[in-house]
Amino acid sequence: MRICFLLIGLMLSVMVNIVNANSLEQLEIQFREHPQQLYQTLLNKTQYPLIINNKQDLQQAAAVTGMSAPELHQNLVTLARLTLETSVASKNKYQQAQTLLNQLDVLAQSNLDQAMVLMLQARYKARRHQEYKTAISEFNEALTKVASESSPQATLFRYIVHEQLSSLNHLIYRPVPALSHLNHFRDIAYQLRNEYFISLAESALGKYYSRNDDKAKSLQHYSEAFRISNRLQYKALQAGTQLSLARTYRDLEQWDDALKYGHDAVATYQGLNRLSYVAQALSAIAITYKGKQEWHKAIDYYLNSEQVNRQLNNEIALGINFHNLGEAYAEIGDIQASLTSLQKANEVFRSRKLNHYLVHNELLFAKVTANENMWSATINHAQEALKLATLQSLDKETLEALEYLAKAYKNTGQLDKAIAVFEQMIVVDDRMESVAQNKDSTSDLTVQKLKFELGLIKNQLDEQAAHKKRNQLRLVGLLITTVLFFLAFVITLKRQRSVARKLTQLESEQQRDPITQVKGYQGLVNKLGAASDSQAQRTLSLVNVRALNNDDLNLGLTESNAKTQQFVDQLEHLLPVSAYIIRPGVIACYFNSRHLPEQILTAIEQALSRVKEQQAIPRFQEQESNQMIALGHVHLPLLDNPDVYVSPQLQIEAVQFALAAASTIGLPKSYISLKTLNFAPAAIFAAPLYLNLNQALSRGIIRAESNHDLDKVNWPKLKVRNESLIESQ
Repeated sequence: MRICFLLIGLMLSVMVNIVNANSLEQLEIQFREHPQQLYQTLLNKTQYPLIINNKQDLQQAAAVTGMSAPELHQNLVTLARLTLETSVASKNKYQQAQTLLNQLDVLAQSNLDQAMVLMLQARYKARRHQEYKTAISEFNEALTKVASESSPQATLFRYIVHEQLSSLNHLIYRPVPALSHLNHFRDIAYQLRNEYFISLAESALGKYYSRNDDKAKSLQHYSEAFRISNRLQYKALQAGTQLSLARTYRDLEQWDDALKYGHDAVATYQGLNRLSYVAQALSAIAITYKGKQEWHKAIDYYLNSEQVNRQLNNEIALGINFHNLGEAYAEIGDIQASLTSLQKANEVFRSRKLNHYLVHNELLFAKVTANENMWSATINHAQEALKLATLQSLDKETLEALEYLAKAYKNTGQLDKAIAVFEQMIVVDDRMESVAQNKDSTSDLTVQKLKFELGLIKNQLDEQAAHKKRNQLRLVGLLITTVLFFLAFVITLKRQRSVARKLTQLESEQQRDPITQVKGYQGLVNKLGAASDSQAQRTLSLVNVRALNNDDLNLGLTESNAKTQQFVDQLEHLLPVSAYIIRPGVIACYFNSRHLPEQILTAIEQALSRVKEQQAIPRFQEQESNQMIALGHVHLPLLDNPDVYVSPQLQIEAVQFALAAASTIGLPKSYISLKTLNFAPAAIFAAPLYLNLNQALSRGIIRAESNHDLDKVNWPKLKVRNESLIESQ
């Protein structure tokens, strides 16, 4: 019977602990989701401010408020934490926080209570006075006090402290301890089996890896956090993950995704009235536009973020915003605005003793002034940056500051100082290389240790006959997997090469005439497009050999193609020309230098004669006996103004216009050459081109030359539909 009572008591105790743990976890979630509402609720519930100087005062206050003493004590702890949150708005919250800290210090008896007071004091010093190193020391002391505690309260306490320690270590550039605390933060979240806490931890790890340029791991953790937060439907948690994903996609240069998640985060935080996070999301969007080099948009979002931070009186965020604005204004050439913003950032960082931000602002100050040849200012800011970087043992920043100093001294003629700075740069550079080598040595040592441990494991496995068969199977499986991966790699590589060959073939075929398989219209367009920026004198002509117009019907496709290829080969042999088949009998000729139409006509006649001599086709002599050649001719570029762009299609259409006119002359050899005068407007080479060219000829803007009377040339006209349209206008 006694055993039954003991079992029942044990079960009740376990149930109470579970209920208590769930209640604490739910309070922590509410703390993170709705801090302002929870703050107001606790103020009303505790009827704060209270006068508490000892335990008896606590009990009396608990009786007045209708709570137990432990419950009131817990509420006061939560209230103290809330006063130190940036998302909680209150006029005298730091004064209130100090009062609560003094009261909780008097009430602290257990190790957990004392650790809680230490944590709050550390948080106050970091938040109020930026005493980060002191805060880290007190946070670690708080962890030590509860190291042996296993209660739900102690576990949750460690979860909170590890999160704070990671954040503080990041602020003072200690990445290794920051990651260590984040791993503890995540381990405790999984230990608590609370998906909300797990999502927070995964998001924090994603943020860490993002800051340390491990983008793959960052996205992995952020994606897991986002997956969990979507399932939980907590708005603040979702918004935090959206903001984190925006930053990660920005780092991956996936701009559309970065902007999508950034705007989603802004909308969610606005719905929650979490203005400090709205400002962060706006800054994240601004930095995305910075990555896209869209500086004006970046400035717009920086200014929006600044407006929100001013409303919150968040000085540190304002300082960072001024720094970012200084960079953006410099990029668009507004140097005065840049220097003003950087000076404001300096004032904020100095007043708050934020040397880890100040060093980067001084470096940017030095960079901007150096670019503007403001050497005196460059020296001042570079020296200040050097002092701050040296103080914080930041070799990379030290080297950058020395570079600006050396440049300034050199340009001001202070060569002795410049040489001294160069010597310092060599020392710092050697030190950085030494650190890198030490890291490599450490890495090599780690590899050797791993190999040694692996050897021990293999020896143990060899001594255990029972595991021998399993190891062999694993080896076979690994070998098969390796072979499969290798085969997959080979197949993929072959497919890629095949696709590349097909793509090259398709690109080549695209530039050829589909019937003759000689370079065609698209090839000419590509050739003209490639030379569109060139102002060198070139020539483009279009030839119509009437006797060749119906070769595909008169000779058959096979003989016609062979004849066309021979003609093109002969023509390219006689002239430094690239020939393109537009349609049967119509050939485009592109020259990289100036060529007169008479030269081209003579070469075409010679090419035709040589082709005729090689042909053994019946009645060919009869087909060629009455040949007629018409030539359209222009010199490129069509306009002398290099800022005016005329598309390849319009260049071809212009020479088509000349050919159409030359074809009406009726002589065995005829040509029309068009020349644009210097004062010709760019508008003449725009659709409708034929109408514009006719009008330009009539006004004398374009000059035509021919081997025939130009007054008898029948210039091409627009269709009736276009003429009617013009008349109606």
